[in-house]
Amino acid sequence: MQDTYVDKYYFEKVDVLSLHYDSEYWGPEPVHEFYPERHACKRHPLAFMLFGGGPRICLGMRFAFPEIKLCLLRLLDE
Repeated sequence: MQDTYVDKYYFEKVDVLSLHYDSEYWGPEPVHEFYPERHACKRHPLAFMLFGGGPRICLGMRFAFPEIKLCLLRLLDE
């Protein structure tokens, strides 16, 4: 809930919404406007954290991917 130090590492408190609108990751165009071209270049993997990140990533996403694959297999099988 606050900035902190662990050993010699500094961790800054950042909320996800401000990360999604950070011009450092999503610029130079205005971040509140839609530009599809901004997704053409590689970004940091955690610049868009829709489901979270790391070992505790959202369980719903882990469930959704196999469901999507099964759905595609059933569509292709018919």
